[in-house]
Amino acid sequence: MSTDAPDSIPRSALEFLDLKSEIAVGRAPEAVDDIRGHRFEFVHGWRELSAHRPEDSVTRFVLPGALASHQQAPYSIAGLVKGEVFANLMKDLF
Repeated sequence: MSTDAPDSIPRSALEFLDLKSEIAVGRAPEAVDDIRGHRFEFVHGWRELSAHRPEDSVTRFVLPGALASHQQAPYSIAGLVKGEVFANLMKDLF
């Protein structure tokens, strides 16, 4: 990511999930509904988070130096968390 990018753009998967959890807990219902449309994929075998948005765009977080557009191994196994489950979990925890 460019060094002149705004600070409001998450620079890591942890920052991204933190932002989404804050939205799920205390924001307007429209913002929470947007999160409910997401899918979060946690890839096993290398550290990657893929956030699939309802409008079919994908944001991938990988280790520095890795290419987010290239698969890091011949195959991948990912755990999928639906946005609705994520939002409900965050509300239940916090």
